[in-house]
Amino acid sequence: MLDWKGQLSESTGAHVFLAIDGALVTPRIENILDGITRREVIGMAHRRGIAVEERAVMPDELARASELFFCGSAAEIVPVASVDSLNFQVGPITRAMLDDFPRLVRTSDCEGFGESGHWAA
Repeated sequence: MLDWKGQLSESTGAHVFLAIDGALVTPRIENILDGITRREVIGMAHRRGIAVEERAVMPDELARASELFFCGSAAEIVPVASVDSLNFQVGPITRAMLDDFPRLVRTSDCEGFGESGHWAA
């Protein structure tokens, strides 16, 4: 989806991330909600040493992206295979986010928040 300036913003109910030249690129939060899942993806990338650029993203930059994924509370991490005639792979950055996210949300923290123990049975 594009914002009123013609920049990439988000999909319906999910944030967008592009892997361009080894960095994770995502639209800055000026026209989108600063979602919890988006913040966690940025944090996971930083912990792995992956550079994150929060900036204006133009639609033509999709052609430079090797990977593309959405994230959101309901969607979690969803790789995108194609947009129009552009194809994307599930590459190392997307795989890292797919690996890290379940551990983040399904592990109880020191206060007991996280996935309930009865789901592990």
